[in-house]
Amino acid sequence: MILLSFLNALLRRVGRTIGENLTWGTATDLQWVLFGFMFMMAGGYTILTNSNVRVDIFYSSFSPRKKSCIEAAAAIFCIIPFSALVIWMSWPMVFNSIFIWERSTVPGGISPWLVKLIIPLGFFLILIQGVSVAIKHIAFLTDKAPDPNVPFEH
Repeated sequence: MILLSFLNALLRRVGRTIGENLTWGTATDLQWVLFGFMFMMAGGYTILTNSNVRVDIFYSSFSPRKKSCIEAAAAIFCIIPFSALVIWMSWPMVFNSIFIWERSTVPGGISPWLVKLIIPLGFFLILIQGVSVAIKHIAFLTDKAPDPNVPFEH
């Protein structure tokens, strides 16, 4: 993505200098698509590694059982329903885009349905990771698994 951004900027600057339009539509499209893809695909991994944002002022002083209650409740009442809602709401947009063979407005650009497909796929990864978090923390609360609150080891 960095090389693509560099190439895009270089072509634009050289084009301005020589008075020509050297922009490349596919590179321009691909740049923002890769940026969105990177963030959407990282959502599930962020939850897996417990790197998501939370207010650690209070959370860090809680007992492992209290942390597991909070994590299980967050997964069951926030992550899973929200992810399912986004998937459910985005599928019609994706199917419609595929059905009408939607094309990019930029010559040589990426088909919008590929971009739109990233939304339900990314939220599907978040959904299955939310289910995993809920299962791990409920298993810990019922004394059937070890503490899932230990830091993630790479």
